[in-house]
Amino acid sequence: MKLILGGPGCGKTTRLLRVVEQELDNGVRPDEIAFVTFTRAAANEARDRAALKFDLDPETDMPWFRTIHSLTYRALDMTREEVMSRDDWNEFSKLIGEPIAGTVSSFEASTNAHHGDKLLRVVDYAATTKQSLREAWNEIGDETAWRDVEQFEAALREFKTAIAKIGFTDMLTSYVAEGEPVKVKVALVDEAQDLTAAQWSVVGRAFENVDRLYIGGDDDQAIYRWAGADVEHFLHLSTGGDREILELSHRLPRSVFEVGQRIVTQISNRYQKPYRPSDRDGVVDHHMHIEYAPLRNQSGSWLLLARNGYMLEGLEEVLRARGLPYARRTGPVASEKELDAIALWDSLQKGRISVLSASEARGLYKTLGRPRPALRELTEYGPGELELDLAKPWTYAMAGGIPTWRRDYYTECMNRGENLRLEPRFRVETIHGVKGAQADNVLMLLDYSRRTANGFNLKPDHEHRVFYVGVTRAYHSLHIIRPQTYNSYPGLSR
Repeated sequence: MKLILGGPGCGKTTRLLRVVEQELDNGVRPDEIAFVTFTRAAANEARDRAALKFDLDPETDMPWFRTIHSLTYRALDMTREEVMSRDDWNEFSKLIGEPIAGTVSSFEASTNAHHGDKLLRVVDYAATTKQSLREAWNEIGDETAWRDVEQFEAALREFKTAIAKIGFTDMLTSYVAEGEPVKVKVALVDEAQDLTAAQWSVVGRAFENVDRLYIGGDDDQAIYRWAGADVEHFLHLSTGGDREILELSHRLPRSVFEVGQRIVTQISNRYQKPYRPSDRDGVVDHHMHIEYAPLRNQSGSWLLLARNGYMLEGLEEVLRARGLPYARRTGPVASEKELDAIALWDSLQKGRISVLSASEARGLYKTLGRPRPALRELTEYGPGELELDLAKPWTYAMAGGIPTWRRDYYTECMNRGENLRLEPRFRVETIHGVKGAQADNVLMLLDYSRRTANGFNLKPDHEHRVFYVGVTRAYHSLHIIRPQTYNSYPGLSR
């Protein structure tokens, strides 16, 4: 086994992809190589890059470039009918009388989730960490009663048996118990610091017969403890001295690198690795309040980051007040349909157009918040026929269809000459949500919740890693907002 380590921006995935290319050059068939990682995007990138260089069909020639869950699905030769579907979760939800989404995407999200999702999280956490249900509840179940968790787990187990299906997490344990090793010669595991105990068991079973095993990752960026990530396993890998360390960060300028080093040296349990910044100075600024950050004046892409999800609304309010188009995790805040309706209204008012098609009229009525009229296809309608009062500005006419905050947001952006149809250069996100991403500029809040503060007191290494990931997303400038509350990360106190 060879361990490939490197800090943020050092190109660990690129190095693993070069290994894939070397193996293919040396005559290993593509179906004899497995490349597994934490996310589907990373697995697809590895597959597509190798397929392009060697003129392969990624669907048929490279069957083992997958996420670990997807690998177990294929290795067990499963079908969709054997896995819990959305309809199954809805049926189970009705059966127990608890709303359930079926998955919980993050620890922050779980604090605002339905009670059923919190119960499910404890059950899944027990499976991914290979603990007993009671141990998992003792660790993360403080928002649930033990009796509720116990009854939920029993009901879910009985329900799965009755419909002869398994859940997403069950695929891991089923594979370890029943699956055969994957018939490949070479296996590569990327972002290995994020693997759970159950996923490590899958890796051990799937690749127990390979000739060469490469594992890439960075323990300093292991921030998914809430999902059961087992960084301790990663830190205790037996490599027999076969270790490669990527020392140069292509992302971090010197000033941002120094901030990151202030954080990372406070982590008590870590691999010591040589690491140096790029040959750029960069910028690090500390601001008393977010109002002083140069959001309008500094070009390039921006990430506005907070430790906890409930803080994102405050960041969004600042961007809206300044008329700066931005995106959330789900995409741009501006609605294309609303922008289309506003553009139609403006064109009608200014006489650039005099009639609307039936489909345009229906879309406009929806945005106006008025009942859709019975309109004939292939027919055009004028403002009079549609009873449109073009003397009103769109902000007033569309009060019934567009929420006030979004109308104000559009107005501010338009007054500044911003094009709301372009990809926003601002993105608002939790630190956990930008793992693997980068931006020219990063703004980061140091405040966090009381619960996170309690977690820091118990296990400071985890929060050091989280804030290390946050600051190291910056390619050029880092803007740190000084604490506004009593609960804040102390690792960057000046």
